[in-house]
Amino acid sequence: MMYQASEGHRKFLGQLEEQLRSRFSDEQVRKIINFSGFYYASASLEDLAEYRPDDLYGATVSTWHFVQKNDLNSPKIRVYNPDFEQDGWQSTHTVIEVLQKDMPFLVDSIRIELNRRGLTVHTIHNAVLKFLRDDKGQLLEVAGRKAELEEDNGSVSAESLIYIEVDRHTDQSELDDLSLSLQEVLAEISTSVSDFPAMREKAQMLCKELANSRPTHLSDGDISEATDFLQWLDHDHFTYLGYDEYEVVDEDGKKILKQVAGSELGVLKLDDARYNEQSRHDMALDARQFVLIPELLSFAKASSHARVHRPAYPDYITIKRFNDEGKLVGESRFLGLYTASVYNQTPSQIPVLRKKVSAVLQASGLDPQGHNGKHLTQILEVYPRDDLFQIDLHELTETALGILNIRERRKVRLFIREDSFGKLFSCLVYVPRDIYSTEFRHRAQQILCDALDANGTEFHTYFSESALARTQFLLRFNGDTAPEYSIKEIEQQIINIARSWSDDLLEALVERYGEEQANRHY
Repeated sequence: MMYQASEGHRKFLGQLEEQLRSRFSDEQVRKIINFSGFYYASASLEDLAEYRPDDLYGATVSTWHFVQKNDLNSPKIRVYNPDFEQDGWQSTHTVIEVLQKDMPFLVDSIRIELNRRGLTVHTIHNAVLKFLRDDKGQLLEVAGRKAELEEDNGSVSAESLIYIEVDRHTDQSELDDLSLSLQEVLAEISTSVSDFPAMREKAQMLCKELANSRPTHLSDGDISEATDFLQWLDHDHFTYLGYDEYEVVDEDGKKILKQVAGSELGVLKLDDARYNEQSRHDMALDARQFVLIPELLSFAKASSHARVHRPAYPDYITIKRFNDEGKLVGESRFLGLYTASVYNQTPSQIPVLRKKVSAVLQASGLDPQGHNGKHLTQILEVYPRDDLFQIDLHELTETALGILNIRERRKVRLFIREDSFGKLFSCLVYVPRDIYSTEFRHRAQQILCDALDANGTEFHTYFSESALARTQFLLRFNGDTAPEYSIKEIEQQIINIARSWSDDLLEALVERYGEEQANRHY
């Protein structure tokens, strides 16, 4: 199937064809140009124009040879420094080529790994093409993503072809290590995507189990809220990355959680240090204290960033399981990421959160229709969404009322929440908007890292019509347990860096002349 090019791309392909004709037969030229038309269809002509003609020719021929054979059972990756003598072209950058059966999250996840390694991406181009291959994976025909190819002589697959240029590295061991890490990332994507339907089925199964078990110590409202939440997750609100199960067993006279062998799905069944048996075993041990507490759902953060989709700390969602007599028999755990739409919804639209927000308003004793009640509702509406899932009701009430009591005054306030399983601190720093700056954020982050013996670069700053800006820092503490700290002492250090020379001047004037005279002099 021949590609129908736009006028700009026809001119570009014509120039490429001229170079090809001096080195290839007419039949080979036809095939390469046809491939190039589909491959470069979505490429920017401005980006293509930045290449030297010889380099673009060489990159195209190299990619054409790269796609000639592919085993769909595993990704094909090449990381190299083009050499004119060996490859027929050269580049000032290191080149990464990836050919993989098409699936979600490929480009984003590869970019995450490159950013994690501190590599600057100079060029990135990807195209999803249809390939007709024989039983040995040899290319027979290529076409665009939406094309229909006859499978008489082979099988058709949609494959994602990704081309990236990054900072040049000449150490072969570094190139090999990068290739290996990309293999691991693609393996995580593949297993997550392939097990996605099974994980969705698990969520649906748990809904039915909860509806049928009816533990006597749980209200119909609690069960309904839990099943509503699981159904809400399944409506494109959660990207499932992993799943496993634990059962309640007697061990030395104590009831503990033990992993169910073979229950893992997605990334939790990979041999990965971040998801290894020890970390999951620790999670089970951490959950011992909750085994006999009549709660249906609990939430926690994983201790390592996701390498699939986006570089955030994934969420663990735990669902208690009961037998027909209503006795607790185990837990099911999902690992994944909330989708972007979740962060745009109000808590009143999300099961579990709507109940939690309502409980905070009730505990506050404020009139929901009064000024303070409306202000508290707004605080909860814009509260960091992940924290809203994980924080317990008592701590959320105290924190929300603490934020309310700032009352739009020019104050610096700090709130810290610990996630013991994820080994994370979530730190909320409120500061007057006119004081907030990148320099202030860097200095505040350093204070928090030093005081909490933690590290991390993840932050989220929220601006609104409020006089205050809010920055959330997600920091991972270095030890196995959180260190002791004084939130008031840390807060005072942040107050000190927020002060300016003019603030000190006004304070001195007030002390010398009193507030009224000081304001006149100031």
